[in-house]
Amino acid sequence: MSELNAALDRLNSTNPYFAKKLSDLYFSELSVSTTLQNDEIEWLSSHPDIVVGYIDDYLPLCDMDENGNPTGSMMDIINEMLTDLKLKDKVNMSFVAYNSYESMLSDLQTGVVDVAFPVNNDVALAEKSNIFLSDEVFATPMYMIYKGDFADVRKNRIAAKRGTSIADMYIKRFIPGAEVVYFDNIPDMLDAVLDGSVDGAVLNAFRKDAYLHKVSYSGLNSVLMKVRARRCFAVKRGNRELLSVLNRGVTVVPQEIVLTSVNSYASRMNEPTFKDYLMQNITSVMLISGIVIAVVSVLTAYSFIMRRTRKKLDYIAHHDSLTGLFNRLSFNEDLKKWDKKLSKGNVVVAVMDLNDLKRINDGLGHEAGDEIIVGAAECMEKILSPFGRIYRIGGDEFTAILDKGADDWPGILRRLKERFDGWSGKYVNKLAVAIGTAKSSDGPFENINEMFAHADQEMYKDKAEYYKTAGVDRRR
Repeated sequence: MSELNAALDRLNSTNPYFAKKLSDLYFSELSVSTTLQNDEIEWLSSHPDIVVGYIDDYLPLCDMDENGNPTGSMMDIINEMLTDLKLKDKVNMSFVAYNSYESMLSDLQTGVVDVAFPVNNDVALAEKSNIFLSDEVFATPMYMIYKGDFADVRKNRIAAKRGTSIADMYIKRFIPGAEVVYFDNIPDMLDAVLDGSVDGAVLNAFRKDAYLHKVSYSGLNSVLMKVRARRCFAVKRGNRELLSVLNRGVTVVPQEIVLTSVNSYASRMNEPTFKDYLMQNITSVMLISGIVIAVVSVLTAYSFIMRRTRKKLDYIAHHDSLTGLFNRLSFNEDLKKWDKKLSKGNVVVAVMDLNDLKRINDGLGHEAGDEIIVGAAECMEKILSPFGRIYRIGGDEFTAILDKGADDWPGILRRLKERFDGWSGKYVNKLAVAIGTAKSSDGPFENINEMFAHADQEMYKDKAEYYKTAGVDRRR
């Protein structure tokens, strides 16, 4: 058992997306992924009431609102899972908030709650805690917060928030030998870094962004840590049927929906307060003559900052963070507008899918995989952006809607393929992209969805021809 735990722990730390890759490879596009098995159906029939324990004050993932109800991305994810698995009318979900990670796991072990979230995706700790972990739901970058020059930071005493145990487990694992110093809240942690009573603090990317933009913490710096913190659901060891249902739900929920939800709740943490604005502009405010002029000026400037912040958050919500292209949310919104425009001009749609991404991720690592995703996006943007919009709608999936240049589409497509063929990166020396297209004038197409269905079929023919020519078994 110890050897198995060590092997699983190594697999989880060196190839954390292994289970997700298998799921994507064999189940992501098959109806079986949303079809419950008999043992799962029987378990849900005898357990229609499921209690979920969650960590309070842990936005953007989870929190309790002013009415005592659960909120955060956890609720969006669970609702999406229930919808996709057709369980909304069959399962009654209730929620229990915890101030302590340990008490949540204790109640999970004793059966007070059936599911816990968020739980560290750590196989060794799960074994010790006598729990089963679901597939990974979300991974977030972690940052070391420090004062002064990072080269001078000793890293002997590191601050963590009391109760959650998520950050302190991360510290103990990835900053070995450091003393973990506990605080009741994040402002106290950051104040301790400022006054030097601790050497640093560890925060996830969203909490870092929410606090370090404040003037009171302008003297602090941050550095990205090498390993992301990975979160998942957990059930009591032995409850294999519920674990299977959760894994099925995690598989069918698109990662784009998870990221959009997380960014949405994170944006609420990042909105500057009126107090922050006053602190940033106190000198200017003091120089303004007259109370009326001062109040009007401050409110006007505050309104400008809020508009600018909302504009920035809207950009984040509608663009892919890795490539800068429009994301699935933008694609879905634009589709609703395009049906009315098909009759007004010639439109081209393109569906593009990267070949060999899974093999590259497995063989060369995710840095290489990210490199070809970004490389493909740059090629598409260079050639296609003058003619319309380009979207990244999934891990290796791209689409484009082009309302200009349709008459020259063969030439544009040729230049795009030449751009792909001429690309070379640091880790990968070539780029292969399967492409399928449809032009409204080649119809008849009743709507743009029919065009995308046709382009999708053409893309899969192109992909099949590529793998046949290359002699590659896609299942391997």
